Amino acid sequence: MTSASSTAAQSISTGIDEARAARLRAANINPRTGLATDYLNHFRARDLAIEAYKQAHPAVRGEFDRLTSTMTSILTAVGQAMREVSQDKTRATLAEQATGWVKPLVSLAGGVINGSNESDIDTIMAG
Repeated sequence: MTSASSTAAQSISTGIDEARAARLRAANINPRTGLATDYLNHFRARDLAIEAYKQAHPAVRGEFDRLTSTMTSILTAVGQAMREVSQDKTRATLAEQATGWVKPLVSLAGGVINGSNESDIDTIMAG
């Protein structure tokens, strides 16, 4: 942090009481700025995930890409359909159907991520 940004952060008055400030500190949130160190961890984790993805075995990456592409296609199509209808009941039905289609794919993607074997995938699809 530069001295200018440090000075700016120190000069911010939050106007919160000490009990609230203590709760924020306990959650790794700076009471003066309202920013959390976890926010930076998000970017570090993202960078690590991208690097791991690039180094994953091509077959694993291919299966993961197939699943995520299918989920994206379903959600894109359902989103478009929901924008085209005027009845809330129809939108709710579309959302329920999308959930039924995507949920097993999320489980399968989790299995790919966690290295589950094919019998686990068969069990998920049968359920």
